[in-house]
This record gives sequence, C-alpha cells and structure tokens, in this order.
Amino acid sequence: MRIGARMLSVVLVAAAIWSFALVPAGTSLAGAALAQDAPVALMAAPGLEAPPDGSDFTGNPDDPVPGRLLQAPLGIPTFVWADVGASKYELEIANTPAFGASVVLRRSDLQYPTYTPTGFDERGSGLGLAEDAQSNFIDEAAFYWHVRAWDDEQRQWGEFSPTSTFTRHWGYVPQLIAPVHMGTESLTPSFVWEPVPGASFYQIEVDTSSSFGSPYISTTTEVPYYTPANSIPNDDDVFWRVRAFHRPNSGSVTGGRGGPWSATWQFKLAWSAKTATGDTRPLLLTPPNNANHTNRPLFCWQPVAGAKSYKIDVATNPGFVADSYVVKGAKTEGTCYSFNRDSSYKLERGTTYYWRVVAVDAKGYSGQPTDEGTASAPFQFQTSPSDPPVVPSLLYPFHYYAPVAAEGFEDRTATVPTFVWDHVEGASYYQLLVDDDPAMNPPHIFEATTENASYTFTDSATYPLADGQVYYWKVRSDLSPEWSALNTRWAVRVDTTQLPVREAVQQLQPTYQAEPWTGGYLYGQESVTYYPSFSWTAVAPRGQARYRIEIALDPGFGQLVDDGETDFTEFTPAGRPEPGTYYWRVRQITPAAGPWSSVGRFIVARNFRYAEEPDGATDGGWIVAAADAYTPMGEDTDAASANLTALYPVNSSAAWYFALPVEPLGARVGLYLDTDHFDQSGAVMPPAGRTGPAVPDAHRPEYALYWDGDTGVTELWHWTGTAWEGGGPLSGILGSAYHDGTMLVMKVPVTAINRPASLGLLAFTFDAANTVLDLLPNQPGQAGVAAFLTESTTPTPLFPANAPDDPALATVERNTPTLIWRHHDALVSQGVMSALVFETFQDDTFSVLYESENGKAPTFNKTSMQYFFDSNYHWAPQVHYSDNSSYNWRIQRSGWSASAPNNFAKAGYIPTGLQVQPTVPGPDPGVTYTDRTPSFSWTPVQSAVRYRWELYEGSVRRADKEVMAPYYTPSEALKDGTFTWKVWAIDARGRLSQEAAQGSFSKVSPLVGDLQLDFGPDGLQVSWQPVLQAAYYKVLIASDDQFSRNLQTYTTHNSVFTPEAVPKAARSGSFYVRVLTCDNNGQEGPYVEVFYDPPRVLLPAIFSED
Repeated sequence: MRIGARMLSVVLVAAAIWSFALVPAGTSLAGAALAQDAPVALMAAPGLEAPPDGSDFTGNPDDPVPGRLLQAPLGIPTFVWADVGASKYELEIANTPAFGASVVLRRSDLQYPTYTPTGFDERGSGLGLAEDAQSNFIDEAAFYWHVRAWDDEQRQWGEFSPTSTFTRHWGYVPQLIAPVHMGTESLTPSFVWEPVPGASFYQIEVDTSSSFGSPYISTTTEVPYYTPANSIPNDDDVFWRVRAFHRPNSGSVTGGRGGPWSATWQFKLAWSAKTATGDTRPLLLTPPNNANHTNRPLFCWQPVAGAKSYKIDVATNPGFVADSYVVKGAKTEGTCYSFNRDSSYKLERGTTYYWRVVAVDAKGYSGQPTDEGTASAPFQFQTSPSDPPVVPSLLYPFHYYAPVAAEGFEDRTATVPTFVWDHVEGASYYQLLVDDDPAMNPPHIFEATTENASYTFTDSATYPLADGQVYYWKVRSDLSPEWSALNTRWAVRVDTTQLPVREAVQQLQPTYQAEPWTGGYLYGQESVTYYPSFSWTAVAPRGQARYRIEIALDPGFGQLVDDGETDFTEFTPAGRPEPGTYYWRVRQITPAAGPWSSVGRFIVARNFRYAEEPDGATDGGWIVAAADAYTPMGEDTDAASANLTALYPVNSSAAWYFALPVEPLGARVGLYLDTDHFDQSGAVMPPAGRTGPAVPDAHRPEYALYWDGDTGVTELWHWTGTAWEGGGPLSGILGSAYHDGTMLVMKVPVTAINRPASLGLLAFTFDAANTVLDLLPNQPGQAGVAAFLTESTTPTPLFPANAPDDPALATVERNTPTLIWRHHDALVSQGVMSALVFETFQDDTFSVLYESENGKAPTFNKTSMQYFFDSNYHWAPQVHYSDNSSYNWRIQRSGWSASAPNNFAKAGYIPTGLQVQPTVPGPDPGVTYTDRTPSFSWTPVQSAVRYRWELYEGSVRRADKEVMAPYYTPSEALKDGTFTWKVWAIDARGRLSQEAAQGSFSKVSPLVGDLQLDFGPDGLQVSWQPVLQAAYYKVLIASDDQFSRNLQTYTTHNSVFTPEAVPKAARSGSFYVRVLTCDNNGQEGPYVEVFYDPPRVLLPAIFSED
C-alpha cells in the first residue's frame, strides 16, 4: 500500500501528540528533545527478486551459447524487487561492485518496484556522468545492481540492497550473406548481412589485407547492406567484415558502442577476367581466329559490363614482344576498332598477326588481356598474299555472339536473312555458303551464286534456316581460292519472328526522301556497280504474306528491268545492273493483293577511273585505255557525224577528261553534267541560244559543255541556281578540246567543276538548227528520251542503313555504330594511294561537327578528320556518340566533294528490370511495398560506365548518387511514404542517357507484434515483439483514443516498457496505449494500439429496516 501525501501529514501530527503523552514525569521537554537526536536506523533494503544473481542475458533468440536468458532485443533485463511500501526507489547499475564513478545508470524516481531500462536513460539522468560511462551500459560485460527505498518518515534514503550481478550480451554478431566467402565476383558487389535487432548502424570495412590495417573502405550505414560508389581493386583478394553499433542517443553515428566484428569473409574481384567459373573478358569476334585473306581487319569484341574503354594490341609476335607491335594500347570506348591514319599501321602481305583486348573501368582498373590465362595463343589472322584482295570482306549480318544480358546489351540477331559483303575488284560473280557446322564441312545447308554483292532468300517453303539457331557463312568470288582454303567465316542468327508487322507496305531501303539540307529536294540513294538491297515493312509474319517488287528505268514502270516475288521483306536481284537511274515499288500480292507502295528512286553508278595524262599526249588513246566505256542503251541514228557510240570519262589530279568517238567535221556535241542528283535541282532549259534534250527531274544539269566540230569552239556553262552563267571557252580556264581524227577529247580542270562525289553524265549531238540528234545514254526502246550515266568517286554508305523519311520506321542505334561502306579499289589497283575522309555531324546542314573530345579539336573536324587508306570499308568511332535524334555522316575521297550523307538516330540503352528488395505484401497488388530502406537494382546496360540514381517524394528529390555497379542501397534509413526512383546510364563522356528508367514503391514500416499490457499493484508493463527494422520505439499513453488528453510519450530501445511513475492517463482508470517504431532519423512508423479498461467492482447495497 502506498501512502498519499495527505495521509502522511495526519500521521505525522498524531505521532507528535503521542510523543508528548509518553514523556515520563519529572522529565523536561529539553531532555525529550535530546532523546530525539539519537541516531535513527535506516529503512531496510528491498529484497532483489529479478534477475537472479549471476544471470546471463542475451538479446538473440538464436544465440549459439546455451543457457543464456533471452531478453530481446538488447539483452537488457527487467529489474524487480520487493515492494516495501516506499513512495519511490533508486536503482543503480554499475560496471564494478564499488559503484560510485562506475555507475552507468541511476534512476531515483521509480514509483514501482520494477523497471526496464529504455536505452535513453543515460542522456536524461542529469547526473553529469561521463559520456563513456553512460554508454557503457550497452557493452557486453558483467554488471552490478542494487536498489534502495525512500524513507518518507525520515526523509532519507534507506539502505541499499545486497549487490546482485548479471552479464549482458547483445548476442548478435552480424551474419554475412554476400558476397559469399571464397567466391568470385565479376562486378564490384553489394555487401549484404543479416540485420541485427537493436542496431542503430553498422560499420563495414573492406580491404585487400585481412589485417585491415588501411581499409580501402571504412564507413557506416544505417541499413544492413552497403554498395560502394566506385569499383574496388580488380584481380585481387578482397576481405570484408561488419559490426553492429547500438547508439543510446539518436543523432550522429558517433557515440555508439560497437558489438563484436563479424567473421572475416574473403572473395576475389575478377572483373573482365577468366576464372574457374567463367570468362568475362572481351570475347574476340572479328577477325575470327585463324582468319585468312584479311587485309582490312575490323576488330570487334563482346562488350564487358562496366567497361569505360578498351585497349587493343596488334603484333606480329604471339608474345607481344616490344619490337613486334603494329598497334600498342590503342584506346577506344566502343567494342570495335578500325585502323586510321593515326595508327601508323602497315600490314604486310601474306603475314600472320596477333591481337588482344583488355577492358578498363571508370577507375582505371584493367581486366585481364584476352590472351592471359588461355591454353592457346591469342587470336591471329593472316593477310592476303595479293593486294587488292580477291576474297570479299563480310559485312552483314554482323558476326553473332550471345548477348551479354537479355536486355540492355546488343543482340545481333537478324530479322531478315540478307547477306551482304564487300566487292572484289574484277569479280564476275560470288558464291555464298551457309552451314550449321562451324568447320563448314560438307554437306552444306545452303549454297548460292549471284552477280551481286548481297543475297536474300525468297521462298519460305525452301528456306533452310531455323529461327533462333546459329549458323555460319562465308563468301568467295570467282577470283578467290577454293572453299577449303578460306578460313574466314562469321556466325549468324536469324529470327524472323522478331520482325515488326505494320499495317501497310512502306519502303525502307534504298531511301528516296526529302533531305533537309537540300532545301526539300528529293534524293535517291546511290549504289556503285551493284544493286542495293531492297527492304520494306512487313504486313504479316513470314510465310503469311507474299510480295512483288518491280524495278524500272522510268517512274511509270513502262521499262521494267527486273522484278521478283518473295516471302521476305528484303530482295536483291541475282543479276548485276547497268549504270543508270532506276525506280522501284513493292506491294503485297497474297493472301490478298494490296496497293503499290510509293515510288522510290535510286542510282547505280560506276566506279570512276583515274589516270594522269601522259606528257605530250596528242590523242585520246590513253583515255580509252584507262576508262570504262559507256555505250548506247537506246536507239542509234544513221547520221555518222551525229552517232554517239561511246563515252570515256577519266579523272586525273588536275582535270576531268571526256572522250567521244565522233566525226571530226560536222559534229556538234553537248555534255550535261549533274553534280547532285536532287530532284528539281539544276537547270530545266539549256543556256540561251544553245540546245539540249529534256532531262528528268533527277538529273537537271549544273554544268553544260559544248563543242562545235566545224569551228572547234568550246563553251562551259554553269547553273547558279537561277540562271546560266559563263559560256567562255575551255582555254580560258586552262582547259582544252581537240579532235585527234577519230575522237573528241575535252579537258575540264577540276577547279572549274570541283570534284563531285558523284557525277551524272549525258552526252548528245545536235545539228546547226539546234535539233538534238542522238543521246548517250538513251533509254532502251525510247529514242530521244534522256537518261544519265553516273560516275561515282566515293564509296557507297551501307550501315547503319539510311533512315527512311518516316521517323516511325527508323531504326534507332542503341550503341555508337560502326559505319560500313562498300569501298572502291580503283585507285589502289592503279597504284595511286588516296585517303578517304570521314565526317559526322549532329545537324542536317553539316555545320555542327560532332562534339569535342576532352577539349581537343573535334574528332571529326575538317582539320582533324579520320583518314583511311582507299581500300578500307569501315570506321569504328573511338568515342561514344551522345544520344541524338539524327546523326549525318558522309565519306569522301581526299580532295573531292563529299558523298551524299546517310543519317541515323542514336538513343542509348536505358536500364530495365528495376527492382526494390525486399518486398512485402500490401493492400494494392499494383504497388510495390517494402518494410525497410530497400536495395535498388537494375540491369546493366552496354556502354554505361556509371549510373545516376535519384529518389523522389512527389516532385521533391530526396536523394541522389552516382554508382559504378547496377545496384545501390542508401546508407541512411528511409522514412515511410510513397517514392519514385529513376536511373540513368552514364557513358564514358559523362553524359546521361536521353531517358531515365523509372520505378515506384511505398515504404511501410512493420507493426510491432503481440502487444501486451499488464497493469497491477506493481505497476504498468507494456511489452511487444521487437522489430528488426526499428532503431527504437515510442510508447504513447493517453486518456482518449485521439491521444490528446493527458498524453505522455516515452522512448525506449527495449521491447519491454515500465514507466517510472503512474502515467497521468492511468490515474483515472481506463486509458489507451500506442506503440510505434522509429528509425534513426526519428521517422515514425505505423502504430499498434491497445485500450485498458480496469475491472469493475460491484458493491452490495445496504438497506435499513425503515
């Protein structure tokens, strides 16, 4: 029973009166007072009841040490002693039996004979104890405790109880989860361990030494996982350990007391390395190992996740000794490498070369070279004994390899089985071989012969390839060695089921579209010597629709030169076309006939011929010997003086030469020159007073050249865009014209008409009345209908394919593409070395060059261009292109005007597969829920060297981080709420991907479980099951369910709470209790609530007789 204050005063007064009554007779009052000053015995000490003396406590229900008493989560017990009727008690806990300065907890205001420390006692005690001493109570050690009662009568503390002891163990050593002990990691890992109940934060150390003398990483985190922002040393043994800290006061991570270190685990980081479990080094692709007849190698390899760049070595010695390097440590950010002028390379004929690649990450750590740890020598290839080579270089489909990942990395699976290769100078035909055996031993799955430099299947019924299977292919020309002598073959995988299906047939390649840089004129794609590959959109899966394609010399398709039917959406005629301008269209014919597509236009040009005029030349014989003759396509006239039988164009370093066999007298010859091939660009009428045939819109001339056989007068006219100007003689511009008796030879300096990349030619004869008599060329069967011959000076761009006019149909390049063209051997075969110049622009007016590299001159600057030997056919950019809706690239022979441009869009991969872990069930199945600060992960993407992670609450960004690995865990606890998170890929230039991947989730902290309330004579006790994610708890007690009246709030780290005094709300009888979790930042989680209603006692009624 407790004595209230009012009862105490009555007792004291009564005791005083009674003392006077007991004074013996003859005793003075002073004597009585002296008797009162005698020592008064102290109140007897309460008896200690719990914990039993010598108890051993643990906070871990799975503590491996047997016999320990569980007191979750911190191993701090509830203290109980006998109630001696005192109004309050004092509890002391100390590190030593002497107490005094070793006291770590003292509570002098306990109204009940029981108490459970909260873990917050130290900071609120006001005893002035040292911080270390206050914190020591959470150490794993032996403690001493005793209790004394307050003597209300004597107004003093009673005697301390005998001292009792107990040992407290937190009981938790962090259990490491990942990376696994003695394992191998291919990327800098995320470190994960089991959460420790009651832990305020954790300390993690990572080092390459098990002594952790100078840790590479030593940091703290509030969550049981940690993701390094940067990579750790590669190809080394790495050690790591963790310990948990309990912080009795919230705030900074300092001041907490750490538990024991976990076991030390060890792993090996083998990024881009060969290990017992796999090989993550760059897989070398092309040239394939032991490839031969490889004079223009395109070095390509499989990407490595997390690589910022690669270094390639090429040498003549498999050991890469010092004096054997052709290229040493050449750096590129892409996964292909082309020789260029800066490479200073020269490959010798008939020589074996070796090559290897090493990946480098954003921290500069290198992986293993591709020749390290292999049983065989590095990849090798042999050059052809002849130059130019007689074996075609393979171009498309690109050499297949299994993608590094299902998403975010290049997949070289083709959707249409079209094979494309480079040409061989002088070859009459090619043979294609396809097999499922990499050794390509007979019998073979498929063989075909074609005059063109590409091949496409046409019939599904006889189509020999299975979707999704890997095959191998190689090509030879009629000039090549036999199959058995050719080792160069590429892998290919075709899956026609991946081909998108559209509503209507629309042309894709060759393009015929309005190019913005031409002022809206239409331009037809140009091919040299060969037909282009024709492609269009599919309207049904393969085998469910058949198409018809027509190719003609006129847009009305009255002059068909080829047609065909196919089940596929690409087509290449087997025959080789004559040079000229062509039109094409396509439509669906089964299961129902559809409308024709729009009409496309393309040009088949002929490779120009180069020759220097011999000293003292007086006839055109040297031109005839050097040039390929253009001969009539149409009707001839009978007038010998007007009959055009051939045209021989030749170019030298200083001039164009045009030779025509015509009569020396009476002949009048005109020559139209078209330098751009844009529809409606050029003159529609001849110069005033001159004549000329009507010309198609595609070939309106920019120059007109005239010669009069009777007078020998020559004129050169130039179209300015609005009018003809000039008309002066060739001699006035250092040109000339003469007739050698059988042939007219006209010389036009290149300074007069420049050196166009492609030159359209139309020769004609006319009489004195300006009537056109004959044309060369002439469309077959259409006398007098002008056509043009095209002389090409530059290679034909092939890949990436030129984007069609409809942006919705354009293929977006996810990686910086390797640019492929079909080269010309004309200069090389004639012993003249000429460079090819390559440019890429980020705009369609060719004024914005591709961005600068590290502040240097732009990579594709007009003063710093990439040069290639004339016979090359590829350029692999050595820096990543930023995302851009349209890149425009062109290639030109040094000193000539550029080719017509190709364009492509670039939009890099964005991360996919966004996940937060762990997840828990929630009320809305469409929402991702977690009950703690989650770990974020996503799929790695090709060309990403880092990732940017951002976390938003609504529109407010709450956190951000850049990391190298495709996962991240914040080190600070996250409050409850709904969040959005975004991830961007960052390339080697530090540029973010054009778009971010985005996910969302809701964090809802878990509820405490099994909330119990016990309120009796010995006081109030509230208990619950501890929550792993909780840093501490709040206990709220109030008189009403709105928690507004008599509210008192308590905090505790323990899962048992006993207030030091009766809460205000409890004094009135019924009351409410809430318990909720809190994180280290004080963010509150959801609560659990209980209502206490004391039992009612019914008293019997008293009745009187009345």
